[in-house]
Amino acid sequence: MYYDTKSGTLKFSPSDLTLFLESEFGSWMERWNCERRRGNSEVVDANGLPLGVDLRLIDCCEPDEQDEELKLIAEKGLEHEKAFLEQLRQQGYAIEELDSGTTDQATTLTTMQQGKDFVFQARLELDSFGGFADFLCRMRGESSLGEHHYEIWDTKLARSPKAYFVVQSLLRSSVVCLFGDAGAHAGSPP
Repeated sequence: MYYDTKSGTLKFSPSDLTLFLESEFGSWMERWNCERRRGNSEVVDANGLPLGVDLRLIDCCEPDEQDEELKLIAEKGLEHEKAFLEQLRQQGYAIEELDSGTTDQATTLTTMQQGKDFVFQARLELDSFGGFADFLCRMRGESSLGEHHYEIWDTKLARSPKAYFVVQSLLRSSVVCLFGDAGAHAGSPP
């Protein structure tokens, strides 16, 4: 979750929705931390603590650092993603690799209109939700994009689906449907 400085609105990711489903308190703390970083005096006192929290009872309130196991899992996930990207390159596919740090949705849409075989790290947004799809895979079939549409491919290391994978895929597929006026599908690469 973050504040979009251009629109001045709070933006959420599928992960934020999943966190809310798992823990309303955890979701509240993420929101509070986002507001604190922004300096919102409506929810944060002069010490950066939630309004109503007695400073004498708490030393500080910061998000937990990612533990070594979670760092390793994230690192292996990125390695898996890059290995799949390289496999697609070696097979000769036309791939547009977008920068997940700076890409906006307009760039993603332009790339989809160009009809690349794959779009890597596509920015997708719908109202207050946004995030990045690992891959968009070009499929045959008429849509507003032309003689093609896209489906979402997510590169996960998990051996079985998790509930939050489904939430992510559904939100991202909804955006791709809006782009292409065609039935978008979500799945894992073969």
